Amino acid sequence: MRVERPASTNIQPNMADYKPFKDTKSDVERKSQFRFAKEKHPDRIPVIIEKSLNETVLGDFKKKKFVFPKDHKMSTVSEYVHQQLIKDSGSNENQTVFLFSGSELVSVNETISELYEKNKDEDGFLYLTYQSENTFGHC
Repeated sequence: MRVERPASTNIQPNMADYKPFKDTKSDVERKSQFRFAKEKHPDRIPVIIEKSLNETVLGDFKKKKFVFPKDHKMSTVSEYVHQQLIKDSGSNENQTVFLFSGSELVSVNETISELYEKNKDEDGFLYLTYQSENTFGHC
């Protein structure tokens, strides 16, 4: 089941200067960083995880590059992201966090290697964004 992320123009003022990882590194640099990650961790999936440009509640990670074991379910990755947000930015532990690959909501039942094979970027990384969801209808 695919769920499309709603388009939004409600971007935080402090996000105006924010640049995604792909916009801060050249293609050559990203490919070099991917190769380095794969050489150091050949049994893991290199992932870039960033806050969605539409996110207004959750904080930021201290880093963007991660490696996960190939057999990890996305539910485990999601829980890791949630715990890191609490640790790195003091995000509310009761806040729900959703992961997206492109504009699609990630299924918590698939493994990261399955998602990687479907959605890896040409630089080699899997790009994920995280976003909270307002469940009470207030935007």
